Amino acid sequence: MQNKILILVGVIVIIGAIFLGIRLKKPSPLLINTSPIINSDASITAASGTPPTAVGTPLVGTSTSVSTKTETAGYIKKIAWTAWQGYLSAAKDNDFLKLKSYSYQNSDTCNDPAKTKECNDLMTSAYKVGVQFVEKDFVNVWFDQKQIILSTNFITDQSDNARSFVQKRIYFTRDSNGTPKILSYSFPDEVTYIFIDKSQPMATSTVDARLTERVKDSDQDGLPDEVETCTYQGATKDCVKTNPNKRDSLGDGWWDGIRIFLKKS
Repeated sequence: MQNKILILVGVIVIIGAIFLGIRLKKPSPLLINTSPIINSDASITAASGTPPTAVGTPLVGTSTSVSTKTETAGYIKKIAWTAWQGYLSAAKDNDFLKLKSYSYQNSDTCNDPAKTKECNDLMTSAYKVGVQFVEKDFVNVWFDQKQIILSTNFITDQSDNARSFVQKRIYFTRDSNGTPKILSYSFPDEVTYIFIDKSQPMATSTVDARLTERVKDSDQDGLPDEVETCTYQGATKDCVKTNPNKRDSLGDGWWDGIRIFLKKS
């Protein structure tokens, strides 16, 4: 699964995971962080740029599970955001034991008793990143009994040489009682770029149409269709295809966009 996102030209996915070390850095357009930085200590810095404008409409309350028919999007968002706030509170207090209760999996640094200081630094960094998320912005709620993805609408951003769609996401698993556990989150954002060649002007509407196609996620599992079909620019022969119309291509209960963050046992 991770092979398919090795060099996704036009897309930057910078994932800040559970109490990981996060420095703030501007990403390079048209490159991708090859492996989601979950369960490892990572460093990224925040992108700068002009204030973006909102684009798109909410896709709220999308569930494919029969057992979750009685669970509304509002309820799911409430319990997920409560878990998120508990996670951030524990990170702020450098309370690893408490933070573990809100997390699906933990970094190796924080699992090492000899690295308490390093773990505390990671939790502090994670808090500084996560506290910037605003609840009302997360208008999209995708869920079933095993996982949840909260996301903002895509917003557009324009620089001198590129136009982009950006989005924030928080990924959760759910335990046997349905309680959300933080799996990962994106920061600064998940970004899709298109470079603008000034010698060959292109209408904004045309650029946005291409961006919209690149971020299209038909089954709403967290992976764009072109990633699942290995049709993105830069896809290699090792790219493993999944079904863009089926959230759980392997039939193990995990959505394709969730599975890429799971620690291999």
